[in-house]
Amino acid sequence: MFCTDRVWQIRIKAWDGWAEQFQPVSVHISVSVPDDRLLGPPAQPGFRIPDTGRQTTVVGKETRIVFSPSLIGYPPLMNAETISAVAFDAGGTLIYCDPSPAEIYATQLSRHGRTVRAEDVGPVFKQAWAEMQRRTAPGRDRYSSAPGGERAWWGEFVQEVLKRLDHDAPWEPLLHDLYAAFSDREVWQAFPETAATLSDLKARGVSLAVISNWDRRLPEILRALDFIDVFDVVTVSAIEGVEKPAPEIFQKTLDRLGVAAANTIHVGDSPLEDYAGAEAAGLQALLIDRHELFTGDGYRRIASLAETLDFLE
Repeated sequence: MFCTDRVWQIRIKAWDGWAEQFQPVSVHISVSVPDDRLLGPPAQPGFRIPDTGRQTTVVGKETRIVFSPSLIGYPPLMNAETISAVAFDAGGTLIYCDPSPAEIYATQLSRHGRTVRAEDVGPVFKQAWAEMQRRTAPGRDRYSSAPGGERAWWGEFVQEVLKRLDHDAPWEPLLHDLYAAFSDREVWQAFPETAATLSDLKARGVSLAVISNWDRRLPEILRALDFIDVFDVVTVSAIEGVEKPAPEIFQKTLDRLGVAAANTIHVGDSPLEDYAGAEAAGLQALLIDRHELFTGDGYRRIASLAETLDFLE
């Protein structure tokens, strides 16, 4: 690592939450800090930059990433008395898919062509997801980026999976059945602590929101899970035309809630889209890390949604 002022050239591994794997990338890092005191002591040899979430760069290439000050290992403390709203990511934070995406894909692929197992599909699914992520710049809505909208985007994804599996299923009928499968309320489950945490927050008079990079089906999924009326605002990237980590999607939510960024916590499972995105927009951030993937990385982490309540006391 070479350090000159506030620019680092470093090799890092970036976590892709949906692909569930680290992607190695070579990056130049520019750190913009409004107050030197936020950085704490000067960086010493061996100073560690934390893993920072999904990147859209091609492996081995270079890009520029601007970190928020808290990612440099010194997150500012929250003032619990000022928190009036909490926003949540959806997938991997409030809800999850069961059967897993790999299992659903394996079932449908086997119906339309040769038999495949979930363990065969899983790695290919992750690779295809990572490839589709790279095609859209961070903050740009992926679904509107495809001519034909979100269903066309999913069509491209399905074709990417078929190509990588060298599978013989016809992509259009497969897309139809997969789209229906993931629209089924039965495949979406809430984490065990989700309902109680939301109820406790609501009882304290805290405004609640969802901010999610999802297609237009999310509100119906939340309604089927009896969560839609719990939230004061549900902000969905495909509807808004902008994704996390762009500040705009956070600001839209704040405006609708009628709260200030500094008085709002955002909880999510992506270090880039949720944690860094929220902080760049001025919100306070919590990274939900159920599998201890980011220990020692300088994030303000929780292992369960229930721990969100600790930051309001």
